[in-house]
Amino acid sequence: MSTFITMYTKEYGKLELNYSEWEDFIGSKVTYHRIDGPAIKWASGQLVWYYEGKLHRIDGPAIEDYHEHMTWYIDGILLTKSQFDQTIQEVKDIDIVMRLIDPRRWVREYEV
Repeated sequence: MSTFITMYTKEYGKLELNYSEWEDFIGSKVTYHRIDGPAIKWASGQLVWYYEGKLHRIDGPAIEDYHEHMTWYIDGILLTKSQFDQTIQEVKDIDIVMRLIDPRRWVREYEV
């Protein structure tokens, strides 16, 4: 059988499941998590980003479906596109100020 869903979890790492395996997996207590891409990839083309079990993405929508519908989340909080853009700009502004105050101590998470 072909892959129905690819998932990344803290407990099991990468899982590629066919439909019947996925049915057996439903209800399992897992923490969806991936840093470098979507934590869930459906065969239909839908991509879903999770971080530490929460819908989360800071460089685009956390949910992209095959109909090009996009949904933005940061730390599990649903945002409109406008709210998302404003939040990201505020974070960038804080980053710039902190680097000016003491560039040696301020290191962004993804630079570590």
